[in-house]
Amino acid sequence: MKESKNQYWFNLILMFIIFIGVSSSLINLLNNRSLWLDEAMLGINIVDKSYKQLLMPLDMNQVAPIGFLYLEKLFTQIFGKVDWALKIFPFISYLASICLLYFFGRKLTENKSIVLLACALFSTNMFIIRYSAEVKQYSSDIFISLLVFTIAVYYNSFKRNTYLVYFSLLGIIAIGFSNIAIIGLFTAGSYIFLIEIKKDKKILNYRFIPFLVWIVSFLVYYLFFINNHPTKEFMTRYWVQQKGFLPGNIFSVQFYLFLYSKTRMILPFLLGFKYNIFVSLFAFIMGLLFTKRKSVFFLCLFPLLIHLILSAFELYPFEKRTALYLMPFFILLISTGIIYSFNFFTNRFIKLPVYILLAFLVLNLIHVLKNIPTENEEVKKSLSYIDSKIQDGDNINVYFITEPAYIFYRNQYKGLKDKPFKILGNWKMKTWPEYENQIRSISGKSWLVFSEVYPIGSLNGEDFIIKTLESFGHKVLSKRKFTGSSCYEIIKEN
Repeated sequence: MKESKNQYWFNLILMFIIFIGVSSSLINLLNNRSLWLDEAMLGINIVDKSYKQLLMPLDMNQVAPIGFLYLEKLFTQIFGKVDWALKIFPFISYLASICLLYFFGRKLTENKSIVLLACALFSTNMFIIRYSAEVKQYSSDIFISLLVFTIAVYYNSFKRNTYLVYFSLLGIIAIGFSNIAIIGLFTAGSYIFLIEIKKDKKILNYRFIPFLVWIVSFLVYYLFFINNHPTKEFMTRYWVQQKGFLPGNIFSVQFYLFLYSKTRMILPFLLGFKYNIFVSLFAFIMGLLFTKRKSVFFLCLFPLLIHLILSAFELYPFEKRTALYLMPFFILLISTGIIYSFNFFTNRFIKLPVYILLAFLVLNLIHVLKNIPTENEEVKKSLSYIDSKIQDGDNINVYFITEPAYIFYRNQYKGLKDKPFKILGNWKMKTWPEYENQIRSISGKSWLVFSEVYPIGSLNGEDFIIKTLESFGHKVLSKRKFTGSSCYEIIKEN
């Protein structure tokens, strides 16, 4: 795209859209939705355990990088044991990732419009915005990956001593903060190795000292925090059920069905509008065809190959959230495809205004504006309602999936703090008669709180429980339903 006044305004509009994306993410953060099940379980570990205890296996089969846990713990000590304190680091990671994507992409493509378009698509991606306010390490995975790759593409700019220090520290920090850091480090190391070979330099020189530091750091981390981890069997079984591992037989139908299903899984999240799977696939392919820089191919696709290999060995699953760190690289390829396709078309056919490219971003923004702020399992709203009406002597019954969120939040409500409660159901219950035995034990005036209710067979769990209570002589005095959560005030009629 030639330099022009139109391009100047186009780039300015892209920067404004990035601002809108960041503002949308900030609004989503400030809305402070309730923690959902996995977030609440991880949050309880962070706020209740000491720094020393966080080095040990976490409760409730939770797993997270030590650096991430420590930084999250630090924020709760500064701001208090509140959910929004746990969301600060994921949000900072989102902001930093936009900046890193710009510097990484600018060095890699040397095209400002491509990079600004990529940053605009990234900052307004609803899937990425969601994780920018979620108490999980996936947003920081993006940040760590971009940090590693950005320093890798700029490594020739560093002086010898600066390079050794920066790269050595980078590997140690990355491994401590991200479970997928090894993928990024291996890719960056391979990238630098290939450049050194191309320059006909000796393979064994001072530039490879950081790689040795990375290897030692990973081995230490692996031996202390990964090897023989008690949750390994549980997590492997879970991801096998979720079909998160690539079948090892390349000649099997399942191998290609897996690749097809994961392609169908990733593509819809790259652009945020209906039928985007076709546009994403076209732009992705065009990005691969038009870019003449081998470094773009390598840095954007090699991590995908490594991840799939690890997946085949059942070492790391390939799923939407575990592959989130790949999104900026895919988006960069899509942006390349969009810009170069536009240039190709306008140079050979009809000259179109550059602003037609904003259509992709407008559709992205519409999707964001329709879904911001996000809500998931609004347990806080249910608890707030119960707290406003609960009386002395009332009983509390908490659906078993709601228990982690209830435990995390109950101390914030005077009427619920230190008040005993009973758990309704458990993960092992598979039939409704098992629930009926618990339901019969509910007596007097009681409160029930639900979130993420699982069906058994064709029955809705919440409806079954309430109808069963009514058949046993209970009367619903009041109820409230919120996104992903509900609560009931009931009393046993004589």
